[in-house]
Amino acid sequence: MIASKKIVIVTQDSKIIRHFPSECQLEVVSSIKFLDTMIYGFIPDLIVVDSIYDFDVQQLRRNENFRFIPVLILSENLSLLTRFSDMLNLPRVMICSLHLIENPEVKKRIRQILESRKSFLPPKTSSIVKLSLRFIEERFAENITREMIAKNVGSCADYLSRVFKKEMGLNLWDYVMAVRVSEAKILLERTGLSVKEIAAKTGFRDPSYFNRVFRREFGLAPGSIRDD
Repeated sequence: MIASKKIVIVTQDSKIIRHFPSECQLEVVSSIKFLDTMIYGFIPDLIVVDSIYDFDVQQLRRNENFRFIPVLILSENLSLLTRFSDMLNLPRVMICSLHLIENPEVKKRIRQILESRKSFLPPKTSSIVKLSLRFIEERFAENITREMIAKNVGSCADYLSRVFKKEMGLNLWDYVMAVRVSEAKILLERTGLSVKEIAAKTGFRDPSYFNRVFRREFGLAPGSIRDD
């Protein structure tokens, strides 16, 4: 049962806790170095790492206590993950944009991971997904396609779409759209750019389509973000 599962969250932002199943046993530490001190009293079923760009998963895996524990890395910017290439072929490691942690399908995927470590893809297959995540984050504002993403990671579009869904919990193109509207929401909150300008900056060529996707994702129109 998921109520018996234990999650360690490495973060300096306590607000992130609310995004994880409340019925689980949660422990929060501010640094990965504190894991060694708590392992004998609290062996987690999942380690969540929030925005630690130089986080060394290989070092974690060398510790016998953490060798098989799933790791979820939440990142605001994958291009700043200095050890990104080191993570590609490690088992039971999932990477996700920090901005998508509220996505219902991503939350469902996290529950699946807690229920079964066998839900992970083989490392080689998972590496294709991770590479596509980085490509999406770096190029989401451009006129990208499924085929373009697949070609960049050495795959075909149909195969990438299948394994992406298994790894991330949501469809490849839904992930692209979620990244775009999440970035748009940040721009709405932090800049004075017009809605039309923000739509263009986040990969939407049609402002009306941007409005529909944004409303579907957040339940309100883009302009309402500023009204609040």
